[in-house]
Amino acid sequence: MKKFIAFFIKYPFWSNVIILLTVLGGGYLLYTTKRSYFPERKVKEVYIEVSYLGASPEEMEESITEKIEDNLRGIENIDEIQSSSSENFAQIQVIG
Repeated sequence: MKKFIAFFIKYPFWSNVIILLTVLGGGYLLYTTKRSYFPERKVKEVYIEVSYLGASPEEMEESITEKIEDNLRGIENIDEIQSSSSENFAQIQVIG
């Protein structure tokens, strides 16, 4: 390790070359790397889970599950919606 450090002390030009290459390489990659706000990924299934303490299965179905399903029906590329309601809990599976 001492020889490595001694080399850069003896020849400071090479340390400047390494720094310059690092900065130029970083700048090049900064402008050429593909970026997107949302990643391009096709999701086939989405799970929605809702917890509502003290609610019966009927309340969950009427006040939560049906409203979510009605709003999801207006979205294109949805093939199937499956749901289940139980005491204090509802789960909706959206398949596209």
